[in-house]
Amino acid sequence: MNDDGYQRALFTALAHPTRWKMLQLLEQKSVRSIAELGRTFELSHVAITKHVIALEKGGLITRMKIGKYHRIEINQDLWNKVLEL
Repeated sequence: MNDDGYQRALFTALAHPTRWKMLQLLEQKSVRSIAELGRTFELSHVAITKHVIALEKGGLITRMKIGKYHRIEINQDLWNKVLEL
């Protein structure tokens, strides 16, 4: 992905208030999986997954599959840069 596409993905990821809340919870380590996000926001698995994919494309989180679970971690360096802005 070129720089323009990467920046677009980052700003798209940051454009939704639910994703901001997700990032804040991930930063506090209150949630660590897609299932926990789903319970926290009372959204469908499909809706949560769409938000997670947007955050992944923006480089704000990484996702690791462990068995049937998807563990999510925030990209703390990038998140800190976003907060500085």
